[in-house]
Amino acid sequence: MMKARFYFLLSFLFSLTVVASASGASRESDPPVEKLIRYYKSVSRGFISPSGDGSFVPGNDQDFFTIDVFGWNRFHGSIDFIEGKRSFYKSLDFEVKKQFHKPPYYFHSSWGTLFHPPIKKLTLPIQEYVAQFGGLDLSQSQSKYFDPSFQAYLDKISQTELTAGNELELLPNGRSFQEKLRLVRDSKRYFFGTVMVYFCDESTRLLMDEMIRARKRGVDVRIMVEGLYASTAAKSCMNRMRDGGIDAVLVSDFYKTGSLFGVMHHKFWIRDGEEAIIGGQNMHEFSNRSSGFNFRTRDTDVHIKRGPIVSDLMCGYLRLWSKYSRARNQPIQKYRYELNRKLIEERSQGFRGKQLYPQWLSNSETRARGVCRVLVQSAGAQSEAIAPVVAEYMKAAQEHILLTTPSLDYDGKFKGKMHWEDAMAWLLKLRADKGVRVDVISNGLTGGMGDATTFLRKIELGLEAQDLTKLSKFIKDFNLLISKGAAKSKRENLLDLASRSPRIRTWTYFNHIHAKQYFFDRIAVMVGSFNFDRNSTEKNHESALFCLDQNLRDQMEAQFALDLVNSVPVVSKNGQ
Repeated sequence: MMKARFYFLLSFLFSLTVVASASGASRESDPPVEKLIRYYKSVSRGFISPSGDGSFVPGNDQDFFTIDVFGWNRFHGSIDFIEGKRSFYKSLDFEVKKQFHKPPYYFHSSWGTLFHPPIKKLTLPIQEYVAQFGGLDLSQSQSKYFDPSFQAYLDKISQTELTAGNELELLPNGRSFQEKLRLVRDSKRYFFGTVMVYFCDESTRLLMDEMIRARKRGVDVRIMVEGLYASTAAKSCMNRMRDGGIDAVLVSDFYKTGSLFGVMHHKFWIRDGEEAIIGGQNMHEFSNRSSGFNFRTRDTDVHIKRGPIVSDLMCGYLRLWSKYSRARNQPIQKYRYELNRKLIEERSQGFRGKQLYPQWLSNSETRARGVCRVLVQSAGAQSEAIAPVVAEYMKAAQEHILLTTPSLDYDGKFKGKMHWEDAMAWLLKLRADKGVRVDVISNGLTGGMGDATTFLRKIELGLEAQDLTKLSKFIKDFNLLISKGAAKSKRENLLDLASRSPRIRTWTYFNHIHAKQYFFDRIAVMVGSFNFDRNSTEKNHESALFCLDQNLRDQMEAQFALDLVNSVPVVSKNGQ
């Protein structure tokens, strides 16, 4: 926990730094492309080759080469691509000081820590990449997740309820930012948001300007943000919004007893009570302009196009606003009356009510059509605590638990009283011992300290563009030093978790991953702001969406396949 807190504080300190205008990965310069073509032809047995017609477009290095996944699998006799990758990395020593496998050949800088170019599209059947994936019809599943008594128990421990009729879409990376822009433009009555980090970079100002324009046309625009950032790094941003008529609330629980070092970590947005977005994405260009491959932030949100989950998020928003608003903020009571009428209407339409669980979950037409619950956890996890619900989903898993988390921090001794993150790690071991496959993806060297690493990389390249080479090199070396420290700490936890059972596999994404997403038995999906650490389980404000939905399940499986094939397994020849 001390290590995690140290790296969090370092991350915060560097997020206060003024950012130069540049982007991209920072490593040694690559050899000329003609030389690389000859090189990979000789060292990769032909599996890595130029894509398309072989024409090279500067700045598009990742797409110039491609890997023959089908050929790779057949040559190595591997059941799928990710098992072949594990065999490959098991043959390499891991250099602890460098936090990098000792490569048998040159890895292009745009590949990060991968031995192959990033795979951006699944052009083969999904089983060639991840063998246990593939078409799954939820209509006839006998999973416990469809048991009304299981869901009723979750009602009790979470103080929430299941709802039906939600229409959902996965929003990875920059797609979510585009949808947020649209939400503001389409707003007619109100647009409410809550987000931890909100920086005034060029991309975020686009959303801010849209919010100000919406306010000028009479839309009630409000935002709640984490006070620690809003009163320091994002202070000018907050002032600009307030000057534009946006009602802003700063939530500050960081120094309070019971939530010490905890933050307002929610990320959700509501338009007119009709649609919403929830997930893990903050508001800065590393999320807004991310493709998941361009060394910004790989992250995930979910768009609730319509349905009663929007009303549940509105309940959470009203609760937060009522508690943390000040005299200068507008009251929000008028929306409570409107919300109560809507809740009654949703019950009368058959979208709410515990007595309807057997009907929804036994009907093959409705059981996997937007059946969801959302938790808006309070500071100190005093209400709608997420960890106990995650734990119950883990206990009920029979085949596979797959998750991504930027933070993985637990005690590991598993003695005495366990905190929730310790209990979750223990449950992963117990389920693996019962035959459940577990995959955990987190961050390695290129993930570094997350956004702080990306900030420093931008500064480095900005200084380099101004011919300030000595200062640029200093920033580069310092960035690498702290990235190695963060990666080492994370790898120790990943190695420990994997050592608990041969059925637990751990991975590091090839650049920074910030997505908080769970996949239980390829049936139930969770997306939110919830990390695998003490802050999320017991301190922070957090939010998470749990769904049984065929379309969302299909989208999530494809996304997890991409995340896995573009990750490096935490294995090595020397066991490091």
